[in-house]
Amino acid sequence: MKRVVFWVAAGIAVAAGTAYGEAPDLRKLDLVLRSVPDGPIAKVNGVNIDRQQFVSLYQTEVVSIMRRTHSQEVPDPVRIDTGLKCIGLLIQREILYQEAARRKLTIPDADLQARWKEELDRMKKAMASSRNQPVSEEDVLKAAGATREQAIAELRKALMVERMREQLAKERNVATTDDEVRKFYEEHKDEFKRPAGFHLLQVFASSRAAKPEDAARKKSDARAKVEAALKRVQAGENFETVAKALSEAPDRERGGDMGPLPAGALPPFFVEPASKMKPGEISGVIESDLGFHLIKLVEAIPGGDLSFEQAEPAIRASLMGQKLEQ
Repeated sequence: MKRVVFWVAAGIAVAAGTAYGEAPDLRKLDLVLRSVPDGPIAKVNGVNIDRQQFVSLYQTEVVSIMRRTHSQEVPDPVRIDTGLKCIGLLIQREILYQEAARRKLTIPDADLQARWKEELDRMKKAMASSRNQPVSEEDVLKAAGATREQAIAELRKALMVERMREQLAKERNVATTDDEVRKFYEEHKDEFKRPAGFHLLQVFASSRAAKPEDAARKKSDARAKVEAALKRVQAGENFETVAKALSEAPDRERGGDMGPLPAGALPPFFVEPASKMKPGEISGVIESDLGFHLIKLVEAIPGGDLSFEQAEPAIRASLMGQKLEQ
C-alpha cells in the first residue's frame, strides 16, 4: 500500500517535493475540515484513529485532485467523497496492522533501517530540488513535524501493513498483470500529465479585522508590514530571513517556502505576477481579499506528460489496491 506510507511522508507531501508542495490552508473554507471533530474520528477494536492522521491524508488527497483537474476548485460533493474514502483507508490500514500484530509479523531491524534510508533519501531529494541546497535528516523531520523515533515507529507500522497486504495477496492469489497496467495507462493517458506550476516563497500580512471599526487600521498596518518586507529584501536582506521575521503565513518558519505547487492550486493573484517573473525575482506588494503579499519566484515548473515508465508504479499499486479491497 503506497497511498499511506507513513505520516511523516504525508507531512513532506505538504512541505516539499517536485510533485508535492504546501497544501493550501483549507480550514477556513473546506466543508469536510470544518466538520472533523477534535477527538478521534473512528475506533478500530478500541484503537483511536485521530484527527491529525485524517487531516494530513485528506489535505494531500485534495491537493492531488487539484493537480489532476488543473483547478483549485474542488466541489463539496467531491470533498465529502474524498473524506469518506480517507476514513476508509485509515480504518483499513488499522485493521491490517492489527491483523499483522495478531499473526506476529515482524520487521527485521535491517529491513527497517534500509527502508528508512530509502524513504529519507527520496524526501531529501524532493526537498533539495525545491530549495536548491543540501537537505539533512533534521530538515526532513522538522518539515514533517516529527521526531526520528516517531518517524521510525510509524514506518515500522506502515511496513507491517505492507507485509500484511502482500501476505493476503498471496493467500488470495491476487496479482496485477503487465497487460492490465498497460491497458489502464493507454485508456487514461489524459490523466497522466504533470501540470505547470511555480515554486514560491511568500511574505503575508492579514488585513482582516475582528471588528468593522478596526478594518481601516488593520489594512493599513498589513500594507505597511509587507512594504517594510519589500524594502528589506530590496536592501539585500535574505528573503527567507525577512519572511521568518514578518510573515503571518503558516509557512513562516520555513522562510515563507510554499514548495512547488501546480498553477491550479495557487490563487490567481499569485499566478498572474509569477507567470511574468524570472527565477530569483521579487514581486511588488500584492493585495488580495485576505491581505497583502510579497512573493519570490524560485522556479517556474513546466508541464508535461508522464511516460508509462513514470506512471507504471502508481498504476500497479492502485490496481492491486482495488483488487485487495474487493
